[in-house]
Amino acid sequence: MLPAVSNKLWGYGLTTWFYLLSSISIVCFAIGIYIDEPILLLLPFGVLVLAVALLNFNLLFYLLVAAIPISINYQISDALALNLPTEPLMAGFLLLLPLYFLLNPSKENKALLNHPLILLLILMLVWLGITTIFSTEKLISLKFFVAKCWFICSFGILTALVVKNVNQYKIWFWCFLIPLILVTIYILLRHYNLNFSFAFVNRTMSPFFRNHVDSAVTQVAFLPFVICSRFLFKKGSVARLVIDGSIPLLIVGIYYSYTRAAIASIAIIVAVYFIVKFKLMYPTIIAGIIAIFAFVLLMQNNNAYLNFAPDYKKTIYHGNWKSHLKATISMQDISAMERVYRWVAGFRMVADKPIVGFGPGAFYKNYKKYTISSFKTYVSDNPEKSTVHNYYLLILIEQGIAGLIILLSIILITLIKGQQLYHSGLSPPYKYIVMASLMSFTVLLANNFLGDLVEVDKTGSLFFMNIAFIISIDLHYRTAKNVLNEKA
Repeated sequence: MLPAVSNKLWGYGLTTWFYLLSSISIVCFAIGIYIDEPILLLLPFGVLVLAVALLNFNLLFYLLVAAIPISINYQISDALALNLPTEPLMAGFLLLLPLYFLLNPSKENKALLNHPLILLLILMLVWLGITTIFSTEKLISLKFFVAKCWFICSFGILTALVVKNVNQYKIWFWCFLIPLILVTIYILLRHYNLNFSFAFVNRTMSPFFRNHVDSAVTQVAFLPFVICSRFLFKKGSVARLVIDGSIPLLIVGIYYSYTRAAIASIAIIVAVYFIVKFKLMYPTIIAGIIAIFAFVLLMQNNNAYLNFAPDYKKTIYHGNWKSHLKATISMQDISAMERVYRWVAGFRMVADKPIVGFGPGAFYKNYKKYTISSFKTYVSDNPEKSTVHNYYLLILIEQGIAGLIILLSIILITLIKGQQLYHSGLSPPYKYIVMASLMSFTVLLANNFLGDLVEVDKTGSLFFMNIAFIISIDLHYRTAKNVLNEKA
């Protein structure tokens, strides 16, 4: 078990601190009842969580993981919303982790903090802070920056710190899978009562997902872990049977989400297996970069993108799945063309502020004056205040060129290092975890071309945990290699 801090804190044992905090909790609770003060009634629970964290924050981390699939968005005010219970736990870890590293300056912890991917994640936060200073919407950007800090600390750094071996990975796996199965069953039952209606698909996701896209991408991004983890358990065991049953369940959930990109992502999972297996990551990355640059140059040449302006009268919402697919092919699907409407505005925004961007979270407040009316659709009023629907373009708009370079550096190193680890002589269990992480990571990369899913608690957590697994297994491999060299 991993203690949050060393055996003593400021000269006193952790047991002493536990009893002290528990006593404070009892006193606060009693006073809260006497004076009818809700804050004092809730405070003891926060204090006890802190006490548990001081003794061992593994338990809190696994609690956080289990809460991800079932978290709900709670609107505190018009300007503030929290994902509960995940974000309060993440905020706690943001306060706890610096204390842990300060009081535990071990060689192992220094190796973790000096890992290139961890340094890039920290650099991402530093640059985010700089762009917040220059933001056009400073209060929004500041809230975004704070939330991003606890997000990366909890899922990028803490995951790598806690999940160091196969046994810990198995705990993580079950903590995420079981709630996800329950939520998927809940959604399918609600959808069944609505005759699997395409028109009402978003209604079935409440309160666990914002919409059908978040639900489907969460399911398809976790599917690689389910597929690969089955090989970690004996054939015929209860664990293996549960996993084998959850695979078709998740696939059914993905299909009935009616999310085109997520359904297509199942093919990406298969493709990544062969790319990694036959060491094709480098040529695939190069081909992808060339294709993206060629497309952007083609659209920019003589303003060719204007040729794709939609027919306002024909680009409408389609109430059934078949019509939705036909409209997509004919470029008359309202959701697809609304994305184009915002992408055009987004590129014009980049040209205006290419260095530091408009600031984290500032897209919505600024984009409408950069739009072109010929791309407008029936939903361009954007009452849900959503963003540009392309995470890479969003980073470029809000954090400038440097922000995009940092993000792409993290992505490329994760993919390349993952393939190297897979072929480095790791034992099979670790190879399965690496393969699952690369599959899941690539699925998320693909779906972020059509959304900003890194900013969503469920899909964003998986994005950073995939990076953390590559970090953790890389450090495990280095340690094992050093031990072998010492014995030799």
